Amino acid sequence: MMSKTIKTVSATEDYPDDWSFNATEDYPDHWSYNATEDYAKHWSYNAQHEWFKTYPDCGQRSQSPVNLPYKGFIKAKTPRKLIFGNYNEHPQKFSVNNDGQRVTFKGEWKYDRQPYIYGGAGHSRRYTFHSITLHWPSEHSVEGIMYPIESQVLHVSADYKTLEEAMKASARDPLAFLGIVNLYMFSNYTHEGLSSMLKAAKLSNHSNSDMALNPLQYYNPPFKEYACYQGSLTVPPCTESVLWLVRAHALSVTRNALDSFPVRSAQGPMFSRLVQPLNDRKVYYFKH
Repeated sequence: MMSKTIKTVSATEDYPDDWSFNATEDYPDHWSYNATEDYAKHWSYNAQHEWFKTYPDCGQRSQSPVNLPYKGFIKAKTPRKLIFGNYNEHPQKFSVNNDGQRVTFKGEWKYDRQPYIYGGAGHSRRYTFHSITLHWPSEHSVEGIMYPIESQVLHVSADYKTLEEAMKASARDPLAFLGIVNLYMFSNYTHEGLSSMLKAAKLSNHSNSDMALNPLQYYNPPFKEYACYQGSLTVPPCTESVLWLVRAHALSVTRNALDSFPVRSAQGPMFSRLVQPLNDRKVYYFKH
């Protein structure tokens, strides 16, 4: 895929807000959420150690989330910049769904105004926005450090008309999905997009609720630096066909914003999957 140029990562914060790469090596040359609702009826986070019995992919070797190391990144570049197309377009509808296991946000845009990702680590493929989910504490970690909360922004390859079609094709297409990971670190303010999502989730009370019609960039600001690895969906059926892009600079959240967030589980974290082994997968670093 790319030459194996190894970079070193360092950070000093308890919740590091970025990664510093210090090395001298050269650079190497309209969606429906209903398709996934059936899966949610048959699993729970509290029984995640047994997911593989019903969903065999959950026990495979390229699962997500993972712990990202400070060292061992492969610095890479691509002739195409990462493009956040139509991210400034206002949706016709935007809503939150709290099903008791996941807090998910989705929107509806005119066909030619749907937000999409193109270029970067995804090369020449185009990925259309599908949904945002919140996980707390974070599912992904950095050198063993978990963050207070994480948002995952799922996109589906434009080669497929529906999420279900993409999942059926995943066995032969390891890049059927593109996911963006936004990690949030404690600070003295809360990112406005996350603040809106937390407030909406708090009011949704295990139901669908409409939200203000903000463009997608309000919730998922475009970025130019990110780590990238090949992984899976973090919930059953754990399909191993996701190209994950992890934002290099954490966004902000206050302790009060999370302390006032009422969705909790008496048995521990209810909205997170445990970290999975990285095994022999490589983690790449892109800066456009």
